[in-house]
Amino acid sequence: MLDIPLSPSQWVVETCTIDSFVVIAELRPCETSGAALVADSGRIVASPDVAVGEAVLALFDTPASLSLPNAPSVTLAASTATPGWRSPTVEVSVGTQSQVHRTAARKSKLGRALTALPSSDNPDASVDVEMVDPGQSLLGSDEEALAWGANTAILGREVIQFAAAMPIGAGQFRLSGLLRGRDGTESASAGHSADEWFVMVESDALRVIELPSFAIGTQVVARMIGAGSGSAEVQAAIGWGGLRPLTGSALLLDGVQVVGTRAAAIASPAGGSTVDSEARSAIDQLLGALRQHGLIEI
Repeated sequence: MLDIPLSPSQWVVETCTIDSFVVIAELRPCETSGAALVADSGRIVASPDVAVGEAVLALFDTPASLSLPNAPSVTLAASTATPGWRSPTVEVSVGTQSQVHRTAARKSKLGRALTALPSSDNPDASVDVEMVDPGQSLLGSDEEALAWGANTAILGREVIQFAAAMPIGAGQFRLSGLLRGRDGTESASAGHSADEWFVMVESDALRVIELPSFAIGTQVVARMIGAGSGSAEVQAAIGWGGLRPLTGSALLLDGVQVVGTRAAAIASPAGGSTVDSEARSAIDQLLGALRQHGLIEI
């Protein structure tokens, strides 16, 4: 072993030869073992076994913020009453057609209303909800966050926002400071009832499923399939989202206006010395159709 001014400093001679009075030595670094350190091996961090409870499904007509362009759709939410979660496989049926999907990878914040939400003419209205998973929490929000869409939820068929969420029990909250009829759902602000579905609008916790065009106005059915598929099927009537009234000042097709604002009333033909009854009957039918569609005043 040699101790020379290099790094590392200790080297071991592997071979040594003498050639023409020249010493040739092949060296390798000396492997030194470090001092033994006293240490505690510690303990294993346990991975607790969490049983996955039976999934609870709910169907909602898709709000405008999540709607697919030019296609009816349904929004599927799912949760469990236990902390464990595994995304189940679901069969969605419309008429004789069926599709197979998985729910969102993350559990939905899903629950039911404990009280009926009053009509929107009550500015101090509140509603009590109970979450399927009592471990999930709902939090309040300030005005700025609400303006950016925070705390948006579907209650029945109405999209709402809430500023305050006061705990009233295990997994139960009283929602107040409500903003009603969001996403054009003003028509659904009346007719609420206790036990209707409630879900937070979180795109990564909901599954939007495209449906065939004939699904508007029909019943859509969802049920779990595969192992552990004990949950009862759920249904939703599709139509209010796909048939939501349009607002605007004109209807343009290829840049050409085809329908504008309502025109003044047109009187049915009457009087005159020459009467063509067949022509007058056809004109009356045309005027009736224009009035029925709201294109002219009555």
